[in-house]
Amino acid sequence: KAQITESRAALPSCVGKP
Repeated sequence: KAQITESRAALPSCVGKP
């Protein structure tokens, strides 16, 4: 699921990681 990783990188708020 590489697409999810890229999506999270674009939305740090969603991931919770800076």
